[in-house]
Amino acid sequence: MMKKIENIQGIIIKVRLFMENDLSVSIFAEDGKRYDLIVKGAGNAKSSRRQHLELFNLVQGVVYKSRSNYYLQSVESLTSFHQLKNDKISQNRASINKRPSAQSSHQRIY
Repeated sequence: MMKKIENIQGIIIKVRLFMENDLSVSIFAEDGKRYDLIVKGAGNAKSSRRQHLELFNLVQGVVYKSRSNYYLQSVESLTSFHQLKNDKISQNRASINKRPSAQSSHQRIY
């Protein structure tokens, strides 16, 4: 079970607009878990956190758990992997969805 506040580090694997000014972000963390998080206010063009929330960025941040949702409170980009973002072949390879094997301990992420 996750603590009410926790530090995480991982790679952003999905970003989408959520409500009017928020983003929904999925992060594959170094502990092997996938976190689906809401980032309040990051959908606004003037948000200082928005630049850190690009696809395939390695980020670290603070996650807060409310009664029903997880929120990313603060975020900092550690690496943005510019070479991967500019190489379309590598991008396609990284985004292919594979079916998990029966022995996989990470079936939740698929």
